[in-house]
Amino acid sequence: MKYRKIREGKVEIFIPDINKYQAPVFYNPDAEFLRDISVAVLSIFKEKIKEKINVLDALSASGISGIRYKKEVGNLNLTLNDKNKDAVSLIRKNIKHNNINAEICNEDANLLMRKRLFDFIDIDPFGSPCVYMDSVAHSIKFNRLLAVTATDTGALSGSFPNACLRKYGIRATKKQYYKETGVRVLITFIMNSLARYNKSFKPILYLSHKHYYRIYGIVQGSMHLTRQLKKYKYVDGIGTIYLGEIKDNDFIKKIIDKIREFNFTQSKKEIDLLNKILEEIDEPFYYDLNKMHIIKVPKVDDIIFKLIKRGYKASRTSLCGSGIKTNAKLKIKNGLLIVEK
Repeated sequence: MKYRKIREGKVEIFIPDINKYQAPVFYNPDAEFLRDISVAVLSIFKEKIKEKINVLDALSASGISGIRYKKEVGNLNLTLNDKNKDAVSLIRKNIKHNNINAEICNEDANLLMRKRLFDFIDIDPFGSPCVYMDSVAHSIKFNRLLAVTATDTGALSGSFPNACLRKYGIRATKKQYYKETGVRVLITFIMNSLARYNKSFKPILYLSHKHYYRIYGIVQGSMHLTRQLKKYKYVDGIGTIYLGEIKDNDFIKKIIDKIREFNFTQSKKEIDLLNKILEEIDEPFYYDLNKMHIIKVPKVDDIIFKLIKRGYKASRTSLCGSGIKTNAKLKIKNGLLIVEK
């Protein structure tokens, strides 16, 4: 196989010199954005617990994520796993090139996680993470970090309700706030998977980037489950999902500082997105002004200003450029946007 060398963060890796969708080992350059943020998140978590941790990159492909964790975060025991033998060969080549030590496994990720316990598990599949979450719930330790990616955003956000039901146990239909539907359905699924093992999940950051949803959170003990389950509510057209907090602002501020410290190639874009998430109010779902059949669509910032002036909470959302989060009840009357009394 012919390879070419690319640089990302502080590492250089070899990837197949072929179209990414035809390559025997997948590497997605668009996901560098998410990998940068993941490096920052793990670095902050590592500083907090102050001990060497066991990290699993469960679906490693080229090994880029795990290699970056080892090289840029450091002081961790790294396990890189892929059941594709071509991927394992490439991983060996890449860890040798970067002069790092790592355990390399050529196993089904579910079987590996059933045998081992880890302090940080990164699940980043091509498609849905649903087939891995039971094993993740078994393998992840208490008070440790979990990151889960899903690329089947159509199912999660309600475009394919039956697929959403089949994979995630919720028959979500598409709403104007469909991106937040996807984020909350995924978080609900993670929470439900962990709850079966008497573990709870505290979301600290969500990302919606291109065709990805990615959720970061801390796995906690069962004592938090009762409080968490009280935040499950029925939503018409979606079902019963988690409507509590989906981010930790204090943690996000630390991520922003850490990204500035790392000074990644895409730091400005990453910080801009994180600031938008930071500024969002903790109110479930947003109104998309472009989908509300308003005769003359007002500027988002003008509506936010007027709502705050009238005593309501309001903000933009990172999920939709024409979206508003608010605790006011907005509706349309004669083509005009009004606050429902």
